[in-house]
Amino acid sequence: PSQSTCDHAAGSCCESWNFPCYCDFYTYTEDILNERSKYKSGNCLEADAIRTSTLSGEREELENLYEMNGGKYWNNSSGWLNDTSPLCQWFGLKCDEDGLVVEINLRNNNLTGEKFFSSLWLPRLTKLDVEGNELLGKVDSDHIQGFLRRLVYIDISDNH
Repeated sequence: PSQSTCDHAAGSCCESWNFPCYCDFYTYTEDILNERSKYKSGNCLEADAIRTSTLSGEREELENLYEMNGGKYWNNSSGWLNDTSPLCQWFGLKCDEDGLVVEINLRNNNLTGEKFFSSLWLPRLTKLDVEGNELLGKVDSDHIQGFLRRLVYIDISDNH
């Protein structure tokens, strides 16, 4: 394939300004098709910057979640708010290979509060289980579509 064909395909497959997608695409074309793009290095540098800011953003989101939902009274909060622990070692969290949160399981953990569902921004979250807590409020479907669009499983039963 020609350079322009690969660049056109990348533009068709990736949303605009989605640097991780472009980086993955150009890495694939280089590794599998032996076609090197002059755009790979810039897109991969941007992707690394986004990943770093996303990791720190997720830590901040989860710290806020802890504070706003009675974290010091949770049944198990091991690892939470520990600056030296990766998020993946915080109780109830599972991460992907990039260290970003993909699952939250805090069922029956004495979470309390009204703002759990209103501000959560975890772009790779696929599973959320907070069944059996004392959470109040409603789930805004626009928020889920906008900020939790990879979510495929949610259990919020037995809350208020």
